[in-house]
This record gives sequence, structure tokens and C-alpha cells, in this order.
Amino acid sequence: MSKQFPKLQAKLDEIQIRLNEVLRAEFIDVDTDPIEDVELKISVRNFITHSATTKLSSALRESLKASLEPTAKVTLEDVAAAQALLKLGRDHEIAIKVLTKALERQIQPQESRDSAKETKESKNLAIKALSECAAEITKFDSIKLSRRLDGIRFFYDELANDEINDPCETRDGVTCCQKSNGRWKNTSNGKVYNLKRDCFNS
Repeated sequence: MSKQFPKLQAKLDEIQIRLNEVLRAEFIDVDTDPIEDVELKISVRNFITHSATTKLSSALRESLKASLEPTAKVTLEDVAAAQALLKLGRDHEIAIKVLTKALERQIQPQESRDSAKETKESKNLAIKALSECAAEITKFDSIKLSRRLDGIRFFYDELANDEINDPCETRDGVTCCQKSNGRWKNTSNGKVYNLKRDCFNS
């Protein structure tokens, strides 16, 4: 893997230091709901080539930032982008915020007919998006940040202690490692699956 990303290997220590600085500044040394005093330990095997899905979700997320401004109006395009993020399984939080804002917007008396029509259509589309993506939203809402970090910490502790040397693959933020018996372990939930596809779809 280090041969695949030689430049990454050269800057791995710097990357790890910066990630831990962000982790401490934004999640540990905070007044509201701080997490445990943990740190990240990474290696080249934890990185994959930037995927098309990641690029798409990043573009969608950036397009939605303006719609979250207090005075901004959520457009039909914003609702569609938020729905796309939910279906991609990415950036649920910002997507839900946009859809919620669309639902809460009220038609103002001074709005033009076209503007009022778009507001109504945005609300209807938001309702449809939330309904179709209910399973994804429920899953997102049930996974707390501390639980995610516990899974991450367990995975990296294993790597640091050389307790596993299994080949691993990461897709859309899910990492699965093949055990010596041929089965696949999901490092997020700790479950083991007979088939690789089941591991990634869990």
C-alpha cells in the first residue's frame, strides 16, 4: 500500500498530528458534550483513492451551505441535493437540516404566486425525500458520536498493537477486513460476515 501512495507515506506523521489537533480542538477540549480523551493512529492502509461518490457528495454538500443561512430560502434544487446526499449515505446532518428548513418555511402574504408555488413544491418534495429515506435517517439518528469513535478507537488500537494483519478494504466510509478463515469483519460494528458484500452492506 505504501508503494501506491509514496507521497502520502512521506507526510503521514504530519497528517496524523493535524487530525489529532482537530480532534482535540473540536471534540475533546470543548465545554459542551466533550468526548473521551482519545487519539487517532493511522497508517497508509487506512487510505483509498478519492472516489467519484466522495467527489459528488462533496459538491452536493458545498451547494447546500448557502441554503442554511438564516435568511436564505430553500429551493427545489436544494431539496433535490439533500435527497441525493441521503441516498448516497453521506452528510446526513446537513441534508436533514435543509429538508427540515424546507418543511418549516411558511408562505408569506407578500410572496409572488411563483415564489409561493415553489415553496409549496419544496415542502412536498422534502416530505417525499424524508419518507423515502426514513431508514437511512433512522440509522443516522441512532448512531451517537461516542459510539462511532469507540469503533474507530478499537480498530486503530488493534492496528497499533499488531493484533491483526488482515487485508482491509474501505468503501464509502465502511472498512471490512478479511480474516484468516476467509470471513469478513466490519470494523465499525465488530460483526463478522461470510461474504464481503454482506460486510459492506451491513
